[in-house]
Amino acid sequence: MMRRLDLFLDNAVLAKDYRVLLRSPRVMVFACLALGLISVIAASMYSSMFEPGRSMTPSQAQGQLLSFYNTITVMVNVMVLLVAPVLAASSVVGQTSRMNLELVMVGPRSLSYLLLGTLMSVYRQLVLVLAITLPISAVGVMLGGVTWGGGSPGLGW
Repeated sequence: MMRRLDLFLDNAVLAKDYRVLLRSPRVMVFACLALGLISVIAASMYSSMFEPGRSMTPSQAQGQLLSFYNTITVMVNVMVLLVAPVLAASSVVGQTSRMNLELVMVGPRSLSYLLLGTLMSVYRQLVLVLAITLPISAVGVMLGGVTWGGGSPGLGW
């Protein structure tokens, strides 16, 4: 049991990828670009929904806000689905170019150790991307796009 925990807690590949991640501005630049893109799309959607001088009933406004929330949620999910393979591939390519892959393969560690460290570093980056998009999703909730217990019918929950 302790050996399995070492794969998670004492993973050298994960620690090395984390150090490389903190040294490079690539992830922060990507996160700022993603947040900027989602913010521009959300602001344009919101401004087109509620134009001055246009009247609507509360139920119509609720429907518009629910559509706004669903669109933001789908955009975040699509972004994560498109970014995850790119991050995984760039992590493996980065390990190969820095010759980390050969060092790990020569040592007494298994291939699952390398794979788990690489996947955990990608998941760490995805959690950062999701945390950055939380304020945009929270705007949709705070504006009334989702009611308590109502979920999001457009997404099936």
